[in-house]
Amino acid sequence: MTGFRGLAGSGKKPALVELAHTLHRQGFEAVFCAPTASADTLRRDGLEDAMTLERFYSDLRTRSRLSPRSSGGAG
Repeated sequence: MTGFRGLAGSGKKPALVELAHTLHRQGFEAVFCAPTASADTLRRDGLEDAMTLERFYSDLRTRSRLSPRSSGGAG
């Protein structure tokens, strides 16, 4: 798991979108989570599968998408 934190307008969302594209090209599947309404903002900015942390922790199907090597994984 990796967290991004910064001031508004500092480029977090564009960095995450580029990270998602890079990971996809390399054959990885990323799961992007955010607190509450921030997940809606991520979806509007190109991370269609972004979800709230609450949904991530309550949805076993979503958590099962993570690699067993991922911290916070389904295991």
